[in-house]
Amino acid sequence: MGVGVATRTVEERRHHPGRGAAGLDGVLRALRAPGPGPCRTSGAASCGTWLCSAVVTDVRDGGSRGAVVSAEGEPDPEFDPDPEFEAVLVRRLAHRYLRVVADRAAGRPVPQAWGLVLASPTARPARLALAGAATLLGYDLMLAVVGTCTVLGRTPGVRECAGHHRVAALLAAHGLDMVRRSGDPGEVAAAAGLGAPAVLAAAWARAAHLWTMRGRPAEAEAEHAALDLAVRTSIAQVLAGTVLPVRTDVRNVVAR
Repeated sequence: MGVGVATRTVEERRHHPGRGAAGLDGVLRALRAPGPGPCRTSGAASCGTWLCSAVVTDVRDGGSRGAVVSAEGEPDPEFDPDPEFEAVLVRRLAHRYLRVVADRAAGRPVPQAWGLVLASPTARPARLALAGAATLLGYDLMLAVVGTCTVLGRTPGVRECAGHHRVAALLAAHGLDMVRRSGDPGEVAAAAGLGAPAVLAAAWARAAHLWTMRGRPAEAEAEHAALDLAVRTSIAQVLAGTVLPVRTDVRNVVAR
């Protein structure tokens, strides 16, 4: 039902990638099409839908919840908002997720990490939320950064890092909200670490490394596969109850 809408939207946006927060209403409509509700009632796909919708809404509305702060707890002036970059970034993030939902429904291959999450509908809701947030942060957001820089003709730098960090902080905050609903202390602690500075820095380093692979499709594909496998390994631990959702050792993921 909603999957057809999601597929059409992915294809339309691929050819008409409009920029700016004003174009995010269409993304939200597409995200709402597959089905409502948080993961506690509707499984992993709905968990990812809720997370993506929450982040897209925040960016559309110019919310500051994802503001990056300094060690002293004050807003870091180095990380001022970049509305254009953030709008394109969350659009590409949402479309990556919608493509996974559509491909899964059609029986087409999906990334290993998502395949594991979507194949675990009976897992504890808190673990599904944690796994979904970790997959979006550790896999899809990085590839969305590469696509965003390419579409906007940018080289990953301070402003792009700021945009990544703000969107990642939003994802982490909403993921923590979901886990708090039914998670045990260990799961909540793991979710609280999704937005830790070391995690954000490592994720940005991976994304910047992946960007250097553009124009070298064979190498890029190998890097994407290595990242997918690394995230899948972490997600398997999350779903099994050994909560280690995001790896911060960049070398183990990208230096292959």
